[in-house]
Amino acid sequence: MGYLFTGPAIVVLAAFLLYPIGYSLWLSFHEWNGYASRWGPFVGVANYLALARDEVFWKALRDHPVPLLEAAIRQLRDRALMRLREGETGDRLKDLVA
Repeated sequence: MGYLFTGPAIVVLAAFLLYPIGYSLWLSFHEWNGYASRWGPFVGVANYLALARDEVFWKALRDHPVPLLEAAIRQLRDRALMRLREGETGDRLKDLVA
């Protein structure tokens, strides 16, 4: 009986999450310009090897964690300020990082 209720959610998950991930992975092994309706010939891991040799990719990969860390710090600061404005002090502030 439980599968009757989870079935629609699993179908939606497969349609909108699993299928696009699988299709993107499939396209990554083919030559494709991103605009054509069909992909080109199978190139295997050549696309990934080209990506590994690309300096811009490595710079972007190196720079990516910086904004994420800044956003996390801002959220912790804002949460602490919000709690202080509400009058919560003392041991309650220790819960902010837990």
